[in-house]
Amino acid sequence: MPILVLRLPGSSSTGAKRPLRCPYCSGQVIQRWGSVEHRYQGLDNYRENTYRYRCCTCDRTFQWSPVFDDPFTQTGLIHQLAAILYGLGMSFREVENFLGKKGIHLSRMTIWRDWQAMLLKVKELDPALRIDRFFIDRVYLQNVSSKLGVVILVDFGQGRQEVLGTLSEYNPHVVEAWLSLMAHGTCIKVSILGTAALDPLFVQQSFS
Repeated sequence: MPILVLRLPGSSSTGAKRPLRCPYCSGQVIQRWGSVEHRYQGLDNYRENTYRYRCCTCDRTFQWSPVFDDPFTQTGLIHQLAAILYGLGMSFREVENFLGKKGIHLSRMTIWRDWQAMLLKVKELDPALRIDRFFIDRVYLQNVSSKLGVVILVDFGQGRQEVLGTLSEYNPHVVEAWLSLMAHGTCIKVSILGTAALDPLFVQQSFS
């Protein structure tokens, strides 16, 4: 049975730790001009400083933080993941509960908006493309469930993995292509593993 893995990055930003240029004049000589600490909700909750900078070219100041200004951060990642989970066939309630167990609280309306935003993004890539949701079996048990399609596994990093269920699709490359399209422009990585890559006990515990 093929296993498709969604690999998520760690909680820290993968982008620049300071702005590369002034947003007003594109000047590249910038000085830090104070900071404010914010609580930041992600797959791992932590605090993040929002810094103020002064441009030495135009003498204007501006606020900047990698959490809000870098697209490869947990802020965007959470909404991208919520949209993908819904597209994989989970209900709004299931997505809400799944993220809630990770300490992330999104309303069902927010998840719907995330899905609509992802559809618009995909349509920009290919206006003629039709996007259909999958059906997912959330209570799959080996040799018991009748749905023996592609197993979906989310890898949160640092040994944290969770099986979402098994899809009503037998070709892993079809699912891989769908997920790669949905994850286009994000830091979510998609890969295919064989059944032997997972410990059978882990699979049984994950679905039970």
